[in-house]
Amino acid sequence: MDTLLSLRVFCTVAELKSFTAAATRLGLSPAMASKHLAHLEGRLGTRLLNRTSRSVSLTEVGALYFNQVR
Repeated sequence: MDTLLSLRVFCTVAELKSFTAAATRLGLSPAMASKHLAHLEGRLGTRLLNRTSRSVSLTEVGALYFNQVR
């Protein structure tokens, strides 16, 4: 999986606070956006986003990482 695209997906989800909106902006399906986030979290060994059925928010580690990669 393309790690640079995974980083782009992460930043877009963090900015828009929505997998669906981020996927639409990047021309991906929401499921593929979710797979990219899982790939990135797996590589880093930590959770970057808190996900519920209605919202997405950055974890503390996710906020630090977002500031570094943005």
